Amino acid sequence: EEISRVFGYARIPSSEPAIKPCVGVREKRDSVSAIKNILVGLGLNEVITYSLTDKAGLNSLGLEFSASAIEIMNPLSQEQEVLRPTLILGLGRAVGLNLNQKQDYVSVFEVANIFLGEEKPREELTLGVALSGTKSLLFGQGAVKDEASLLHLKGIIETVFFKLGIRDYEFSSRGAYIVDISIQKEKVGLMSKFSAQALNKLNIKNKDVFALEVSLDRVLSFASLGRKFTPLPKYPGIIRDISFVLKEDLALKEVLALLKEKGQPFLRDVSITDYYKGKQIPLGYRGLTVACLYASNERTLAEEEIRPAHNLVCEALTQQFGVKIR
Repeated sequence: EEISRVFGYARIPSSEPAIKPCVGVREKRDSVSAIKNILVGLGLNEVITYSLTDKAGLNSLGLEFSASAIEIMNPLSQEQEVLRPTLILGLGRAVGLNLNQKQDYVSVFEVANIFLGEEKPREELTLGVALSGTKSLLFGQGAVKDEASLLHLKGIIETVFFKLGIRDYEFSSRGAYIVDISIQKEKVGLMSKFSAQALNKLNIKNKDVFALEVSLDRVLSFASLGRKFTPLPKYPGIIRDISFVLKEDLALKEVLALLKEKGQPFLRDVSITDYYKGKQIPLGYRGLTVACLYASNERTLAEEEIRPAHNLVCEALTQQFGVKIR
């Protein structure tokens, strides 16, 4: 600086800095940060739980996690005798603590490593989510009670998959309240409802707790973070609803796949808008309302074009699955 002053600042030639643009590599921590932002945007709160836990608590979950737990040689207490092989137990304790503090609705998540010792000890980055309680949703002058369930967990993980560009995933039931989550036929996690034994162990009374756990190491390997622009449709679409009753054991994925197949070439999208079980629905059945969006890239469709396609979809439902149109 002193040399520049003596030499004269005005005599020093000016030049633009050399900027070399390059494609950045998205690291795992960037993806994890994006997932956390998604979950916070969905109304969840991040928690941090202990990496040490107890065998009795793991056994109470009934999810066979204790078999792969790594034991501590000199544990400080019985509650810290193994490295956690799952985040679900710690999240359950966080839920119980909040419920004991008179919280009506608890929705928490954690992204952390679990420790598995099946063949040799290893760590695995995992996402865990836990929900419990009932929240009030305000609509106009009234309020609607929304109780946590497995469907809420399904919506959360579907949103995460959508943001990560993951499309080929599926849910399959295993037992009464356990649902496996798979991507391209590879299991990546599960959703479950806490058993009565687990709730007693956590001292949670008169509340149901639902938990989700997926391996982020496996999930991120299927992520497709590239984005492709799709122009907005030039012509408006027309929505037709179908309300029907079907058996509980029928997979909705098969039903939606059939609708999309039979509704071509005009059926653009199919979505479930209502789900109902009650006095009007026979035992072992459920009522659904499905919205079918018909559209064309070439013109605005007329009723004469939509009616045959929609009738074909309804007939396929009746013939293939024996549903009753309401």
